[in-house]
This record gives sequence, C-alpha cells and structure tokens, in this order.
Amino acid sequence: MHPTVPRIPPELCELIVEQLSDSPKDLLACSLVCREWFILARNHTTIYLSAQNVSGFLDLLELSTTTVFYNIRRLEVFAWGAEERVHLPILQILPQFQRLYSLVLWCPFPYGLPDLPWLTELELSGTFRSYASFVHFMSNLPVLQSLVLDDVQWADIPQLPLSFPSLDLRTLSLDFGMRAPIEAIMLPIRTRSLTLGLWSHGSFPITWLQRVPTYLHRLGGHLHHLNLRCDSDEHIHHVSAMDFHHNVGLQHLEIGEAVRLNVVGESSEVDVSPFLERLLARVAPHCRLQTLTLGVQTVNATARTSFLQFAQLLDTPQFSALREIQFIVHGSPFVLRASARAARERFELLLPAILPACATRQVVCIDGEDPDEVWC
Repeated sequence: MHPTVPRIPPELCELIVEQLSDSPKDLLACSLVCREWFILARNHTTIYLSAQNVSGFLDLLELSTTTVFYNIRRLEVFAWGAEERVHLPILQILPQFQRLYSLVLWCPFPYGLPDLPWLTELELSGTFRSYASFVHFMSNLPVLQSLVLDDVQWADIPQLPLSFPSLDLRTLSLDFGMRAPIEAIMLPIRTRSLTLGLWSHGSFPITWLQRVPTYLHRLGGHLHHLNLRCDSDEHIHHVSAMDFHHNVGLQHLEIGEAVRLNVVGESSEVDVSPFLERLLARVAPHCRLQTLTLGVQTVNATARTSFLQFAQLLDTPQFSALREIQFIVHGSPFVLRASARAARERFELLLPAILPACATRQVVCIDGEDPDEVWC
C-alpha cells in the first residue's frame, strides 16, 4: 500500500500562487499542477485587450461555459483614437466581471463608465464626455486604494467651483494635460504615496505646478513617498522652490532625470542637475529621508554640477537617516535595445570613485527603460 500523500492546505496553495501572480510564466506553470491550482492561477489572470482582439474576447464571453467573468483579476484595455468605438461593449459589461479588482483603461469614455464599487486599483487615460460623468464614476469607488490618472480630460468646460469626491488612497499618480483642472483632482485626495508626472513633450502645465505646494501642505505628515517624474532641469527647478516643512513623514523621495551619464567615445563622466542640491536642501531639514532614488539619463551633454560636490552633501548630518540610494539608469536614445543594461554597467564602474562606500548606506543600481525607437 502506498503511503498517503500529505495534502497542502488550500490557504497555503492560494498564498503560493498569489506570490507568483506577477509572472505570467509562473502562473502558467501553476495551472499545470492540478485542477485546483489551475483554478487558483485563473483567479490571478490579467487580460490585455486592444482594438484587434476585443471582438474575439466578446465571442468568448458569450459562451455558456465561460468562467472569465469570475476569474479575471486585472483587465487592461487599450483603444486609441476618438473614432475607435470597438471597445465600448467592454465598458458596458464591466460590472459583470465579479472578481475584477484592477482595471486599466486607455481609451475614450464617450458614455462614461458604469459603477464599479469593488475596484481597488484603477488607471485611466482618455477623454470623458463631460466632467460630470467623470465625477459620477469616481464618486462610487469606496474601496479604491491605488489611482493613476494619465492625461484624463473631458470634452466640456466645467463651471467652477468643481466638486470632486474625497478619497483616501495608498498610492496616487497624476499626469495631466493643459485642459484638466488639476487642483480639482488633487486637493480632496489623501494619499501616502504621490507620483507627479512632469514631461517636456506637448504643453507642460506649469500653472498647476503652482497648486502642488498647497496639496503637499494638505497631505502634511501623511505623505511618506514622493516621486517627481521630472525629465528636464526646468522641472527640477520648479519643484526645488516648493515648501516641504509640513511633510515631516516623508521617508522616500524619487526624482527623475536628476543625474546624467555623459558618454563621449570611450570616456564617461557623471553630473547632476544644478537644482538638485537646492531641492534636497528644502526637503532635508524637515524630513528624515530613508531612501533617495535618482533617475540617470544617458546622453551626450555638457557638464552641469559635479557629482562629487553633490556626494559631499549626502554626507552631511541632515542625511544621517539615509539608508539607501538608488540609481535607475535609463538607456541611450541612440541605441535601440539593451542600452539600459549597458549604461547601468558603465555607471556602476564609475560609482566607487564618485560615491565612496559607506557602512551605514547601501547603493543600488537598477536597469531603467530602453528607448522604444531610434532617435535621430
């Protein structure tokens, strides 16, 4: 007689699969273990929809045996162009996805969105027919924890004062165009982690940057993580003038495009934004930073401020609580693939000379993004 095989507790199996849910390859492997694990893996499924595969997905949903409505945990819909309407049936049936907790929509919303009160994670990019329809949707998200609004707009011009629902979030990311009144979105929202997208392309909303200090004041010590996604010295210059004396709980600060790895032939040098030191000088007296993350851009450029001078600032008593410095090294715009890894490796070779090792501080380098196309 064969000995009885011990059965793994179901809650432990669910925990294992959940820990692997960010890896489609691992989820596929889990689904092949047995029927129970197949069901668990399906419960963590992410579906990616574009204009090309929406119709096939709708056909799948019409099958009497489909379990998709109960298995999808994350749904992402990408349909570009105001004239593209093939995605609209998906928007209309969203309430039927009863296990859906994370939703990404990059598409127009001409008829608004239905109530989805169980959502915990939401990412929106697109245009609503009216500000009222946007507010109506946002007002019925009682358990929402993570919100990304990327250039969300509305076709009408809302009348002031604008009314937006109060939300208490874990994370908030805002990246708006010129037409969106950013102050109507940010001021009612509380969040522990805030990301502000500041980009040079298109019309940069300098006017709403003037509202950010008011918002930081309102968040006060509730804010723990601030990510400033700058991509130019101009943006760092603007944020370096902000007042952080209310944000005494801030522990993690991330600043994009703050460091430059200048490559000229076989030689390399590192410099920083001339406004970075000023920005940190505004933060350090009020916040005991534990981690500092700096974006590194690989470019051919003239020097700005010596990195060695900046490194001396990090050794002052104001940064005594700093336990980790991260560098996210992005790829070169002149190389199509795998340039981020190469740039990170070159940057790591330079680090010992420009940022000497410290027993109380860890330094980490991370591969950033590769360019999507060759820039000429």
